[in-house]
Amino acid sequence: HRTTSWVKSRLKALMKTTGIDGFKMDAGEPNFVSFLPKEHPLHAPDAFTVAWAKLGADLTGLIETRSAYNTQGLGIFVREFDKDSRWGHVNGLHAVITSAILFGLLGYYLVLPDM
Repeated sequence: HRTTSWVKSRLKALMKTTGIDGFKMDAGEPNFVSFLPKEHPLHAPDAFTVAWAKLGADLTGLIETRSAYNTQGLGIFVREFDKDSRWGHVNGLHAVITSAILFGLLGYYLVLPDM
């Protein structure tokens, strides 16, 4: 929790000095924390994803994340994965619509496409 407090204080200071309103909180996937020491293991692979999204939501309501497992109640923007610059259902521009519908059905109502 000491690290979380440090990160929050640094980001809040950045918000205050620059006037920015929010952050893009990438890297919430558990594979980014494979370096954790054995004395501080994650109890579940999704624990880091949830903690990362909550950290951003605690700072401001204006965050964007691409990892948001079980965080529907935070009211944060969830970004779709990259799409190809072509029309089509298989990762093309047409998939933006179908993915946004799926996200909405799963309870993520603030969805951003990514290209």
